Amino acid sequence: MDTIRGAAAILVMLGHSHSLFFSSLNGSAATMPGRASEMMAVHHAPSPQINIGNEAVMVFFVLSGYLVGGSVLRSIQRNCWSWKDYLTKRLTRLWIVLLPALILTVVLDHVGIRLYPESTSIYQSPVGQTEVPANLIHTLSLRVVAGNGLFLQSILVPTAGTNGALWSLSNEFWYYSIFPLLVFICWRFSTVLVRIVSALMAVTLLFFIGSNEAALFPVWLLGAAISLLPLRLADRTSWWLTASLSLLLLPVMIVVRRLPLDLHLAQTCIGLYFGVLLYSLLNRKMPAKRGLYQRVATVLSDLSYPLYLVHLPILVFLCATINRPWHLWSESPAHLGLLFAFDAATIVIAYLFHLCFQRHTETVRLAILGRLQQQQHVPVART
Repeated sequence: MDTIRGAAAILVMLGHSHSLFFSSLNGSAATMPGRASEMMAVHHAPSPQINIGNEAVMVFFVLSGYLVGGSVLRSIQRNCWSWKDYLTKRLTRLWIVLLPALILTVVLDHVGIRLYPESTSIYQSPVGQTEVPANLIHTLSLRVVAGNGLFLQSILVPTAGTNGALWSLSNEFWYYSIFPLLVFICWRFSTVLVRIVSALMAVTLLFFIGSNEAALFPVWLLGAAISLLPLRLADRTSWWLTASLSLLLLPVMIVVRRLPLDLHLAQTCIGLYFGVLLYSLLNRKMPAKRGLYQRVATVLSDLSYPLYLVHLPILVFLCATINRPWHLWSESPAHLGLLFAFDAATIVIAYLFHLCFQRHTETVRLAILGRLQQQQHVPVART
C-alpha cells in the first residue's frame, strides 16, 4: 500500500507535468471536478473525460476510505470513539503540510507573475494550456487561500493559484467528517436521538459540498467497506490476483481514458477495479522482507502527500522559466530529458517538505492532544 500510494502521487505529477509541456495523452483537456465552471476560471468548459491524474486520485480515495474509514469503524466497535481525537488526528495530518504548501503556492505564483508578466507566459493562461486559471491573480486573494486552508475549494472558493490539485483535498476532508455520522446512523447501539441528529448533520453536509463532490463519496466508501470484509482468499489465489491486477492497472487506466464514458462513471470504474486489487492485496498477510524494497516503499509513502500538494506550483514556475513564450513541445529526447529533470527536482523539494513538516506530524498531534487534556483537568478556583 505504501508503494501504491507513492506511485499514485508520482502518476498525478507526471500527468500534470506532461500537460504543461506536451499535448494531452488522450487528446482532451485535463480538468478538475468542481461545483461550477465559473469557479474553475479556465478558458473552456470542463471536459467530461477522465485524465491520468484523476484516475490516480481515485486510488487515493479508496486507500483513504480503507485506512481512515476502517479506523473509524474499529474505534466505534471498541467503544473508544472520540470526535476530539479523531478531528485532531485528521486536521494535524492535513494542515501540517497543507499550510506550508499554500504559502509556497502564493509565493511562487506572485514571483512568477512579476518575473514573467508577458502575455505569452503560462502565468497569463495562454490559449492551449489547461493548468493555469485565466484570472490567476484573483485566486491568490486572502479569501481564496483561507478557503483552501479550510477545505472549501470547489465549494465556496476556487483552488488557490496554480495549485489545481487541491480540489481533492476538499473532498477528503468532508468525507472524513460525514462518514462517522453515517456509521452512527446505522450503529445498533445508537439512540434514536443520535440517529436523528447524525442523519440531519450528514444530509446538511452532503447538501453543502454539492453533487460533484458527493458523487465521488461512494468511491471513498468502497475503501471503508473493504475494511469490513473477511480475508478468506487462499494464499495462491491472492498472489495471482494481486500480481495480475497490479500489472493490468496502468493498461486499464489507459483503456478507461479512451472510452467515451461519463466522468463520474469512469472514476467509479477505476475505484471498483482498484478496490478489487486492494482486497486481494490485503490477503497477502506475510510481512515484507527488510531490505531495499521496504526502504523504497517507505520513502514513496512519505513522499506521496507533500508531492501531491506542492508539485503543480513548482512545475508551473519551472515551465514559465524555461518555456518562453509558452508553447507545446515536441516529444523529442531532449525535451523528455528536460521534463524528467523537472520532475526529479520537484520530487526532491517534496521530500524536503516531508522532512521539514510531515515528519513532525505525530509530535504536533501529541502536543495538541496533551494540551486539550490538560485544559479539561484544570481546577476551578473558588471565590
